Amino acid sequence: MVVDKDSDRKNPQRIVFAAAGVLADWPNNFFQLLRGITEGVPTDASTGVARGSFSGIYRSLLNLRRIMSTEQADFLRIAFLDFIRNDLRPGPDFIDQKLMKRLRTGQSERFISRAAFARRYGIDRRTGARFLEDQAVPSRTFRWGKKERKLIDSAAARLSPTIPGKIYRLRQAAAMIGISGRLLERLKASGDFQVNHQLKRRGLHELDIAAFIQKLKRLAPPLNPADLSSPRYVRFAIVACGWYGSVEAKANIVRAVLSRELPIVGNVDGTVAGLLVLYEGFQRLAHDERARANGDTRTINEAARQLECNTSSIRRLVELEWLRARPTPKAFRVTEESIAEFKKRYVSLLSIARTTNSASWALQKLCKRRNFPMLVARQPGRKSSQAFIRAEHRQELLCLRSGKSLKSRSAESGL
Repeated sequence: MVVDKDSDRKNPQRIVFAAAGVLADWPNNFFQLLRGITEGVPTDASTGVARGSFSGIYRSLLNLRRIMSTEQADFLRIAFLDFIRNDLRPGPDFIDQKLMKRLRTGQSERFISRAAFARRYGIDRRTGARFLEDQAVPSRTFRWGKKERKLIDSAAARLSPTIPGKIYRLRQAAAMIGISGRLLERLKASGDFQVNHQLKRRGLHELDIAAFIQKLKRLAPPLNPADLSSPRYVRFAIVACGWYGSVEAKANIVRAVLSRELPIVGNVDGTVAGLLVLYEGFQRLAHDERARANGDTRTINEAARQLECNTSSIRRLVELEWLRARPTPKAFRVTEESIAEFKKRYVSLLSIARTTNSASWALQKLCKRRNFPMLVARQPGRKSSQAFIRAEHRQELLCLRSGKSLKSRSAESGL
């Protein structure tokens, strides 16, 4: 300092002037000193601050409480940290916790341990470890003296803050909604049940549960159908908890409800379980899910409903190899592909009889008189049998049954 070379160095006024001259150029002089220390010295970013070329200054700044107050020491510590973050190239990837704790800058560390990450967000260490593993948060290994420490990159972790509220276990939450616990677990895993509130322990937040309930209730129209007890409708409780298929099948049908593919037509009692859907649409989706689960095959009863014939005819068609089937421990299942191929080529006389309000045996006689080729699924030892005609003869048979010519019927359909 200038005062050191001055004979009048004990003059208080000169000392103040000299100190003011130094402080006027703060912190450039301090930074110039730090740059001089690092010149020609290789910098290893993995050593941090405490084990690098600034180790002496680092220890001195931590021990300043012995010679000055905390506020005065922080003045130097903050300047030191600013130099490390902004001026030092390449700078260290992480700042030691001891230095960060002494500073009142509001800045948080980037590379921290898993335990520090859990403390930062106020969650259990095991919960934090599961979150970091699920999110695949990257980590780096740093030397800490002779040891190595694995620290995670907190900048890559996205964790929403916790919000006060009651936490329910999975079964309790499922009972509140009106579905099974396994179904709720599957919907949560697929993201259909959205988790927007981070928890300190396992379970589901009451706000997320309430949001999902309201999401389902809003699907119902404002006005209910006239006859809520009609067999045309089925309750959502059966959709979610019925014994018609696997948990995955139920989850797919619930997703169809959420996407309005299977629309909600009303609500019996104002709860999720009381929501109503069309039985026909629900049955179609349930059959599709069962067929998908069984390799795109149908049961004998389902195949009979699709072809509009009895189950005996299905068995006979399989024996005649008009339909293909796969054996199962209980009974065979008819493939979807063979059913679709058969429907393109043939139509049952029973379906035409239902349309024209007549009898299938009468239509068989009419087809014989007109020489329409028929496929008869004749059962051994039985007089009665069901017959099928080619699909292109269906319209002509309808005209003959109604007593009109095909030309006049085509003209009426054109009008």
